[in-house]
Amino acid sequence: SSPIAMGGLISLEKNQEFDPIINRLLYKGLNIVRKIGPDALRAAMKEARQNSVQEVDLPQLETIEEECVELITEFRGNISLPNIKALTIEQATAFAKHRGGVLYLQGLREASDEVIEALSHHKGSQLILGLSGRLSDRAATALGAHKGLLFLGRITQMSDEAQKAMSVHK
Repeated sequence: SSPIAMGGLISLEKNQEFDPIINRLLYKGLNIVRKIGPDALRAAMKEARQNSVQEVDLPQLETIEEECVELITEFRGNISLPNIKALTIEQATAFAKHRGGVLYLQGLREASDEVIEALSHHKGSQLILGLSGRLSDRAATALGAHKGLLFLGRITQMSDEAQKAMSVHK
């Protein structure tokens, strides 16, 4: 079967309604989706596994349901969600279960210490966060204990204690 181009599609929620489309949709075609429900994501993830896709890339996704986080973190490749701007502690805890490659959350500019601490337990090879401004001592201590490559490209300030905590990162 041939792929389908759907340039105006911004939301997929129910797999039952989209099943014939999802099964023929190239996975990279989801790069314009701003909202996706669990059923549609489940179908897309199945398609991704069947086609040996290496990265889940949803650059326009602005929010994500907790059930969707649980589904997406089962993926063993890279996860790129650069437009997610906020996470709950529950979502961050679920993202930490990802054991694949990169977890890319460049849009996450601010987060509570609790969210950062939960994300610091990420089991993948790289954690990329868009945190900006000052990194608290508590967040630095949590991130300093993170195992794997850590990218915090927008942090502009850290206390001496935070710098010391980050210096132990391996």
